[in-house]
Amino acid sequence: MTVATTKSNVVGSTSVWSPSTVATNHRPVNTTAPVITGTGRYTTSLSLSNGTWQGFPNPTYAYAWYRCATNSPTIVGGVPTGCAKLATVEATYTVTVADLGYYLVGNVTATNSISTAKAAAASVAQSQSGPVFMSTAQVSGEFSTGKTLTADTPSVVSYPTASQSRQWYRCSDPIVSAQMSIPPGCEAIASATSDTYVLSSNDEGFYITAATREQNALGSVESWAVATQLAYGRATFTSSGSWTVPAGVYSVDVLVVGGGGSGGHGNTAVNDYCYNASGGGGGGGGVASATLSVTPGQSIAASVGTQNGSSGFSTIGALGGSNGANTRQNYGCAYDGAGGNGFTGTNAVAGGAVTCMRGCGGIGGGVATFSEITGQRIAYGGGGPGGTPDRRGDGAYGAGGGGGKPYSTTGASGLPGVIILRWRTQ
Repeated sequence: MTVATTKSNVVGSTSVWSPSTVATNHRPVNTTAPVITGTGRYTTSLSLSNGTWQGFPNPTYAYAWYRCATNSPTIVGGVPTGCAKLATVEATYTVTVADLGYYLVGNVTATNSISTAKAAAASVAQSQSGPVFMSTAQVSGEFSTGKTLTADTPSVVSYPTASQSRQWYRCSDPIVSAQMSIPPGCEAIASATSDTYVLSSNDEGFYITAATREQNALGSVESWAVATQLAYGRATFTSSGSWTVPAGVYSVDVLVVGGGGSGGHGNTAVNDYCYNASGGGGGGGGVASATLSVTPGQSIAASVGTQNGSSGFSTIGALGGSNGANTRQNYGCAYDGAGGNGFTGTNAVAGGAVTCMRGCGGIGGGVATFSEITGQRIAYGGGGPGGTPDRRGDGAYGAGGGGGKPYSTTGASGLPGVIILRWRTQ
């Protein structure tokens, strides 16, 4: 602050200013509102300027951001009302998924030793985004001729809301990860544009995938689903029948499982020395697989074994599992009945040995194996447990029956075998 002394006469006047002392303190006053720069697009950054302020001492600045449903919220004391305050306290802010469709407003707080004041910036345009995939589509279903595949809807963020379209593709090579452009060796399948697709013989030997396209006014994006399973023709025989080779088919993969053996009888003689001995578990059916050369139009018999029976398809066969041993009913018995064997056939194993007296029962043969024909690990021909007639061995086909309990007359029956075929048109 300074003081001026002025003297004047008829000739004129003159002024003298005293030396200045300290400046006059003044609270912060906003003279030019803060400004937000940036597009407001998803994942981009917005910047908030300080605006112009008067005040002494010079103020320091702090920042706040608000998410508003309207582009012109009521401002009270430099703060937008009816808006959600965000956690960010920096002069920059990155637009998130939660902001899409809303308006972002920033305000600046100026503070000095005298006071504090706030001023709000005008809101940015409504936050928008072209479509962005947050996940990728998955194709599910059995990859067999005549079966239906389904492509689910991936998670997408966009504003305005994007429209979705679908296209199915036939590919010569597997797709091991989601792709954002058409993979090499893939061709669109005519008229296949729904969320589901029924496999035809034209798809056999190819990898089938679906592309999902999302589009709004700001852009578009596509994603191709993973495809690692070949489409094949398949047939499953759970009872005997015949198979006619389709046109264009010259080889077929065959999986044959024999019928499971039944469980042995438990001892029924209460006063016998073996009064508490259980029957042995039935053996699992044998398992065999191979690839056959065939001729279109050829008819081939499929013989499916029932309990303890063998199964066969052309030159490929698997024997049935043996029945579990019955507990002996005389004073000379020493052990429970033995488990039956899973007879010859790829991956068949022998029945469990019996090592205890009265009460344990033998374990039938069988094994869990991965089959390229089914594309998954399945237990075929599992052996039955001894002394548990209410149970069978593992596996949907050819499982051995559980042995009878003490005082029980019979064990469980074994399950029938199965024949599974897989082929593709050439």
